[in-house]
Amino acid sequence: MRGHGMKKLGLDRSQKGPMIKKQPARFRSLRRFWAEYQWQIVLVIFVFSFILGYVGFYKYTHSLGKNYSNTDLFYLTLQLSMLESGAVSGPVSWELEVARLLLPMITAYTAVLAGAALFRNQIQILRLNFIRDHVIICGLGEKGWLLASQLRQNGHTIVVIEINADNPKIDLCREMGIVVLERDAKETANLIKASLIKASYLVAVCADDSTNAEIAIAAKQISSKRKRGTLNCVIHIINPHLCDLMRELEFDSEKFPTFRLEIFNIFERGARILISEHPLYKQINSSELNAPHMLVVGCGFLGENLIIHTGRIWYESWKTNAIALTILVVDRDAENKISQLVESFPKLSLCCKFIPVDMDPELSGFQPFNSVFNEFCESKINKIYICLNDNSAGLQSAFSLRQRLDCNQPSIILSMPEDSGLAKIFSNEQESDILFHNIIPFGLIKRTCTPDLVIGGTHEILAQAVHEDYLHNRLAEGIQMGQKRSMVSWDDLPQDLRESNRRQVDHIRLKLDSIGYGIKPLRDWDSARFQFSLPEIERMAQIEHDHWMQERLRNGWKYASGPEDAQNKTHPDLIPWDQLPERIKDMDRQPAFALPKLLARSGFQVFRWRRD
Repeated sequence: MRGHGMKKLGLDRSQKGPMIKKQPARFRSLRRFWAEYQWQIVLVIFVFSFILGYVGFYKYTHSLGKNYSNTDLFYLTLQLSMLESGAVSGPVSWELEVARLLLPMITAYTAVLAGAALFRNQIQILRLNFIRDHVIICGLGEKGWLLASQLRQNGHTIVVIEINADNPKIDLCREMGIVVLERDAKETANLIKASLIKASYLVAVCADDSTNAEIAIAAKQISSKRKRGTLNCVIHIINPHLCDLMRELEFDSEKFPTFRLEIFNIFERGARILISEHPLYKQINSSELNAPHMLVVGCGFLGENLIIHTGRIWYESWKTNAIALTILVVDRDAENKISQLVESFPKLSLCCKFIPVDMDPELSGFQPFNSVFNEFCESKINKIYICLNDNSAGLQSAFSLRQRLDCNQPSIILSMPEDSGLAKIFSNEQESDILFHNIIPFGLIKRTCTPDLVIGGTHEILAQAVHEDYLHNRLAEGIQMGQKRSMVSWDDLPQDLRESNRRQVDHIRLKLDSIGYGIKPLRDWDSARFQFSLPEIERMAQIEHDHWMQERLRNGWKYASGPEDAQNKTHPDLIPWDQLPERIKDMDRQPAFALPKLLARSGFQVFRWRRD
């Protein structure tokens, strides 16, 4: 692949990738401090100024030989706030001089704050005409609130669109300086009102999948009129079938350069985090590996994803040692759900042995235990994952299992929202270690709905993988880190080169389409080992070079022999494919060879739909 990802580093600095506009850290700290303590500071200044005014008037009246009462002095000082008593003749004390400046200023500032509070919503909406590179969040449920508040705390400009005007989180958002439009995000006019044409990101986290999909469609139409940059549209889809269908659209960015779609699912993301933080084995390929046993309570969306991703990881070990992973699944429809999973992911039946138990744990609390369950409990259970939708039922199941497995205490991973009342009992670490020493809570929404979600989707994962492969290949050639602008880690990579990698990912579908292949969600866990034919590799490499060359020519680059000159926009490789040296051609062939493995990293595989 080209861009910096292979050898051509000459993107314009003006071609920066979409960034979230962020305020400096010092300014954010000062702003938070002032927002929290401004009224206390204003009150202290007012009292101080009032005392100075009182003392000043006392000295002034006595200098004139007049004896004013305390009430008169109080009234005169109070009038300073309205600019009614400060115009006095003759010399005045420094106390009165300071007071007749400070008190009107404090009064005016307070009046402005009061007016801003009264017309806050209207003022915030006016801001929409002047902001750019902001984040639009559609839906202010738990997911939307977590994202909005965290991004705002990090100093980003946020606009929220929420249809429910009675949502109590609206006031919390406005107090944080977040613009809130109480409107329907599906309506094109409302997205335009949120200044979508100038936004960097749109995140749709409404409760309904179809609503999020409609928002994405409307955003795509509006984005076609953008004059600069690309809108990154991140939408949450729960239904696995709809999620698979829409994930295929993530690679259509080549056709729509001003719109980039990212699909995320908290259950899939949550399962990956669970497996990463609480694996069956710390070393899955240990030579002392025994037949592992895993218990999954609840085979809903999270439970299914947990089984799929665990099975995929275990499949690599199974091919070496042929040790099957035993999974007991407790669910009201366990047998049917396992059958559907095995049908969708055939490799599961090879590396896993399933024991389905049709029992509703939310109602039974594992009482009474059937014989199959009892037999399973007598063996060594490595991990227990409780994936129920009801928090109280999940906690009851955790306690029941711990009591049932008193002599065999594996870790029990309990999925539950961290903001629920029951989750708070885990907040005191000392007490929870005593009461729940082997029960580990996992806040699904809080752990999955983070700011990383906004910039950590499929395109970003693949773009980083492209860069990692580029570094690996260049290091193998003897080029050292730091020797070129591109020879740095992703975190240190200039923004224009990051965007170059993202653009490479955008046109993966175009290259595959040219040789009769498509992209679909990963089902074959051996797809990373797929190999294209040499003519197919050559065709994709040539397309990569042509795409790179057209991009450079559009941006004012031209051919010149010798080394690349970014300042004068010249490059020695701006020539047709047939004239390129073989060493340069190989640099475009390498990512074509690695494409199946690259796609598998983010849950996709190639498939042939046409034979030439």
